Amino acid sequence: GGGMFEVAQAGLTMLDRGCGLIVGVTTPEGEPQAERAWAIRVVDEASKRIRCTMSADDERVVAGLRPGRTIAVTGADVRTLAAVQVKGPITWSGPADETDLALMAHQSDLFLEAIHEVDRNPVEQLRRMLPIEVISVEFDVVEAFDQSAGPEAGARVTSA
Repeated sequence: GGGMFEVAQAGLTMLDRGCGLIVGVTTPEGEPQAERAWAIRVVDEASKRIRCTMSADDERVVAGLRPGRTIAVTGADVRTLAAVQVKGPITWSGPADETDLALMAHQSDLFLEAIHEVDRNPVEQLRRMLPIEVISVEFDVVEAFDQSAGPEAGARVTSA
């Protein structure tokens, strides 16, 4: 147990409770950029392929979403602050499909409800965070890190 993909999957199960997702990429010029993602799911367990649907409102971020480039997605549980980061090469990016949009509606609702529960911010105001344009990205997980606050933060999760 305790393998990298198990940790990634444990991170993904957090999403069922309302999780914030931050995507890190670099622009073609090598500048780091961060953007929110609003849905995530495993598309192929064998290749450890994950698909996330994220904001496409910043063209500099979208420019970095090219196959072969590295992407990092960090998911943090709003209530417990437990966090996991998965990282790997992009295999595909393109328009969100019906499944992505339905999942985004569901997972973003859970996330906004969790924020409301913790901070009491009205959900209708929180909805302003939602992007106008979205794009979906697939990548293969090659690294996973426990990013939960505490002494172990940032520890690489081995495949052992």
